[in-house]
Formats: sequence, structure tokens, C-alpha cells
Amino acid sequence: MLRVADWMPALAGGEPRGARRFESVQDLERATGVRVLLPAYFPDTLGWPPARVRLALAHPPVASVRFIGRRAGGAELTVSQTLGGPGAIPEWLVARARSS
Repeated sequence: MLRVADWMPALAGGEPRGARRFESVQDLERATGVRVLLPAYFPDTLGWPPARVRLALAHPPVASVRFIGRRAGGAELTVSQTLGGPGAIPEWLVARARSS
């Protein structure tokens, strides 16, 4: 019963267990105290603001920012960054990109 209760907040928020969603890159930076590094060049084909900003509660934590193309079926870009040291990017953050 406790396991089910532990999973409920993640399911209600539509996020995997161990993830936290933010409204903006600035909100994530404020919460973590770490600047998220984004590309210096941002093509017009990708929409702003980001479609999804998440923090994977791993060791070290991982910031993930997803951009969606302006045209239907257009390109997508996900930028992921470990915060506070080297580490692996969780598989669930990149699994969709690999299967496309």
C-alpha cells in the first residue's frame, strides 16, 4: 500500500517517478542554483518556450529541456545536463529520442 502511495504524486503529475517538472528554465535554475546551458544558436524551426522542463532526481541531478518544432511533425531537440558533477543521463530521459 505504501508503494502505491509513493507512486501517486508522479502519476498525477504525468511524470515518471524521480522526476520534477518546472514551468520554465528559470524556475529550474532558481530551484537548483545551477545555470542550465542551452545552445548559443537557437534555430527558428524550434519553438520557444520549451515544451517541457524537468529535473531527474538522480545522483547527480539531471536537467532536461525539450523543444518542439514549430511545424507539425518537425524536428525536436532535448538538451540534458548533469548538475553538480559527471554522471549518467537516466535512460527514460533519452529513450524516446533513440526510438524515433
